[in-house]
Amino acid sequence: MKTSVIALSIASLFAGSAIASTTVDVYTEHADSKNHVQSLKLGHQFDFGTGLSIEAKTDKSFELGLEHQFFITDGFYLTPSAKYLFNKSDNFHAERDGTFTIDDVIPGGNGTREVTGYQTFDTMGEGSDVAMFGLEAGYSFDFGLFASARYRMEYAQENTGFKVQIVETMDGGSNVVDQFELSSQSKIARTDLTVGYNFELVSLKATAIHESEKNKDLANLYKGIGAKSSDWSSEVRATFNGFDIVKPYVQYTGKKLYSGLNDEAIRVGITATF
Repeated sequence: MKTSVIALSIASLFAGSAIASTTVDVYTEHADSKNHVQSLKLGHQFDFGTGLSIEAKTDKSFELGLEHQFFITDGFYLTPSAKYLFNKSDNFHAERDGTFTIDDVIPGGNGTREVTGYQTFDTMGEGSDVAMFGLEAGYSFDFGLFASARYRMEYAQENTGFKVQIVETMDGGSNVVDQFELSSQSKIARTDLTVGYNFELVSLKATAIHESEKNKDLANLYKGIGAKSSDWSSEVRATFNGFDIVKPYVQYTGKKLYSGLNDEAIRVGITATF
């Protein structure tokens, strides 16, 4: 109910504005770690620099955005932004085979003997809502080159449960020999570094993304299970500019999730600006 009221309020702003700068973005995305996700995003940019956005996905998440763009010169700009994600994403599960020394892998383990088997990592409960606050600086050259840098803090609004188990495999079956659970709120610092070029028919853009978990308890948990609490990922996007209003695009995202498990996503979408 809360998200419906907010969505209707912002939609009324879109409809009531006499300044035409509305963008519709529709896409489908497939990632290794989840099923297909479809999204509809509406954005409106006022002539005085403020932008509003709403995005709804088929995974039941819902995002609201607010930003304001300050043009320092004709090419250089600063954009502070705030977003709120109403998150209803599915639980995450991953596992890896190996030989584990119990006390070294999970804090407070039952001993130091080595076991052969596999380790599981699960999140429990619905995904937490996330509040995001960022600042972007960018420059666009007259001949088509553009670049930007953005720093954003992402604050989980509720605790998320994490559960780690070490399972020993034997001829007679398997047995859980150690287990660790933690409930805490994630706090991620994210940096996006983007460079691109606008050709006549195609725009190309590449982004390097660094994410770092600033919650020390969660950072130590990730390190203990062989995952990284701070890592880089990347995005590459190509947009076709041959039409006046409609611009189809394809985007590839590569991200390391957990101890060598890579999450690769392909997004195909289309934007229309009115």
